Amino acid sequence: MLSRALSIVGPALGGSVRLFCLPYAGGSAASFAHWQQGLPPWVQLCLVELPGRSWRFLEAFAHSVSDLADELAGELRDHATVPCAIYGHSMGSLLAHEIAVRLEAFPGTQLRKVLVSGSPAPTRRQAASPPVSRYSDAELMGLLTDMGGTVADVLADADLMRMILPRVRADYALCENYRAAEAGTMRAPITAIYGDQDRHAGQAEMVFWGECSRGDFSLHGLPGGHFFILEQEKALLALLAAELEDCRHFEARTG
Repeated sequence: MLSRALSIVGPALGGSVRLFCLPYAGGSAASFAHWQQGLPPWVQLCLVELPGRSWRFLEAFAHSVSDLADELAGELRDHATVPCAIYGHSMGSLLAHEIAVRLEAFPGTQLRKVLVSGSPAPTRRQAASPPVSRYSDAELMGLLTDMGGTVADVLADADLMRMILPRVRADYALCENYRAAEAGTMRAPITAIYGDQDRHAGQAEMVFWGECSRGDFSLHGLPGGHFFILEQEKALLALLAAELEDCRHFEARTG
C-alpha cells in the first residue's frame, strides 16, 4: 500500500508488529525496503518517506522537524492502532522521537517501542561550527566520503551528486534548526543502537537517549562506524527482530 508518505511492504499477519522506518540525512526510506527479507514474517515493514525523495521527489524539502513530525504523525495515526514500533537512523532518530511523542497523544495508538541509532540524544545535541548545511559542495562530499554511507560510484557521478547534495544540505539544515521536545515526554521504551567506531554517535552519546522516555531503556553496540547499519546489516536485523519480539508481548512500564 502506498500513500503520501507511507509504503507498507510486508503483509499483515496474525500477531504481527508494524515497524515504521525513517531515513537518515540525504537518504530515502526506500533503502530499507529489502529489510523485509531479513526480518521475521510477523514484522510488517512500513517505509516512511520524506518530501523531496523517492515517490515524493517533486515535493519541497521540509524546513522544520516539528512541522514534519506533525505531518507524519497525522498520517501514521490510523496505521498505529495495532502493535507497532518506530526505527530511525541519524536524522531519522530525531524524527522517530518527535513522531512518537505525537502518536502517544492520539487515543487508540499502540506504539510499543522506539528504536534509534546514529544520533546523539535530542537533549544532548551540540551545534556544529560551521553548520554542515553551509559547507561547500566539496566539503560536503568530503563529509559523505568520511562517514561511509555513500558508495564511491555515486560520489564519482557528477549528475547524481547534483541531485543528492541539495537534499543532504536541506536535511542537515533541518537537523541544525531542530529544538528537542522536553526530556522524558515519551512513555514507550527506547532501544538505542550505536556503531563502536562512530565518532559522532558512539556509546557515550547514545546512552543519553535514556533521558527521553519514562519507559525502559536499552543500549546495544555493533561493530562499525556511523553507517554500521550497512556494514552490519544482518546483525542489526537480528537485533531489531529480538527487540520487536518483546513488542508482541508488551506490558507498558513507566516511571
